[in-house]
Amino acid sequence: MATLKHIASKNSDYSAAETYLVYQHDEFSGKKILDEQSRPKLRE
Repeated sequence: MATLKHIASKNSDYSAAETYLVYQHDEFSGKKILDEQSRPKLRE
């Protein structure tokens, strides 16, 4: 069973972690990889 730690900050932004997991990012710069229409590419 996994144990999760409680984050003390009440103003935490969890959407940044979700965005990182959903969209492809450049390995070196950490920026999102965009398609031809300038939309972020989803991970496969």
